[in-house]
Amino acid sequence: MNLVLFNFHDTVLLITLYQSGLLLLASVFAAARNPRLAIFSGLFFLSCGAIPLDKLIRFGAEFHPWAVEFLPQSLYLLEMGYWLQGPLFLWMLRSFLDAEYRPRARDAIYLLPFLLFLLHQILAYYNYHEATPASADEAPDGADLMTIYFIVLCRELLRLYFAVMAATELFVYLRGLGGKAHSMAALEKRSDFTPAIDSVVFGRNQKELDGGQVYFGAVPILVVGVLLLWGLGCVVSFGLIVNVKFAIGFPVEFLGLSANYINCMLFSAVLIAGFKGFSLPQKFVVDSFEPHQAVRDDGRSSSAKQKVAEPSVNPEYVRKLDQLVETDRVYLEANLTLEALARRIGVSARTLSTVLKAHYECNFFEFINRYRIAEAKRLMVAESTRDATMVEIMTAAGFNSKATFNSIFKKMEGVTPRQYKKQNLPS
Repeated sequence: MNLVLFNFHDTVLLITLYQSGLLLLASVFAAARNPRLAIFSGLFFLSCGAIPLDKLIRFGAEFHPWAVEFLPQSLYLLEMGYWLQGPLFLWMLRSFLDAEYRPRARDAIYLLPFLLFLLHQILAYYNYHEATPASADEAPDGADLMTIYFIVLCRELLRLYFAVMAATELFVYLRGLGGKAHSMAALEKRSDFTPAIDSVVFGRNQKELDGGQVYFGAVPILVVGVLLLWGLGCVVSFGLIVNVKFAIGFPVEFLGLSANYINCMLFSAVLIAGFKGFSLPQKFVVDSFEPHQAVRDDGRSSSAKQKVAEPSVNPEYVRKLDQLVETDRVYLEANLTLEALARRIGVSARTLSTVLKAHYECNFFEFINRYRIAEAKRLMVAESTRDATMVEIMTAAGFNSKATFNSIFKKMEGVTPRQYKKQNLPS
């Protein structure tokens, strides 16, 4: 049998298709923890799998003629994946950052470009079987090549817009945690580390860093990679228009092939990062806080109050720290970091981290967020602020991200902020 359907470039697309399937499978197994996240991530990776298959059908040197003969109706069907990727990616990220996230009715406008394109395909292509092009460089009868390339550019710009939105929201979320990504050098495995299939995508298992910082794995890699990849797609689409209009020989074929390889490497990195079990940001900041540990109204745990300082802990550091949080209320500063707090005490960030761990039995994020949550609880039921919006309360308590506030509050209190307010307001 001498039929050859795939060359090396096609094999890269097949590998990407296989990787999309693995990530889709991982999303399915994540359903028990966050069903909405599993739905959006599963649909996103399904659309990711449709794109390499679409490229194989349209551009595969050996596969394209076979597809034209045996699968003519699929030539433009799989292109729908491009138009769905952006909204699905944004919704997936929002569900990851906020377990209670659900798209609002007005978010349905994100699907409008897809619906318009679907209508375009039905009217312009699928009503005319004879309009199927024989090669990827030919337009169907009655279609202008420049118009098609312009639509492709609009599609790529739309995807880039969603990627920028996702990257911005992730950046705001990380700033809300007060930490930043760090190297692997300081990672220490938790004793209860148990790999799970959903860690492939979302890094469910946590590893702490010295100084209370955290290494954010698969999700930031995916966000940055998608941002770069979809940006390259805009360059390629613009190059197609330039070549048709001015015939200057812009290297669109090379860039297009490069995008395929980058996509394959990106999904490989996501799979590797996920299997290493890198931390989930919203879980890290509260994961080691035990629900049964009593918390006083001022935010400090009862066990920490009763605990005698370790010999290695300077009591003066503890006194200064208590004064900063209980008298000066530095936790109300939304951009407070470990380094900034350490400077006020007059010690290094490493020393402060040691003090927090030895004397208060927590890291920096847990320490500050206990006070912030206690302040938010006070504001919710105080007569002067009980009518304030939840955004106003979280901002007054020192949070600058609603997703961070909701996630930490529910982990520490077992209920959402709104549920807590409803349960504790006087009748």
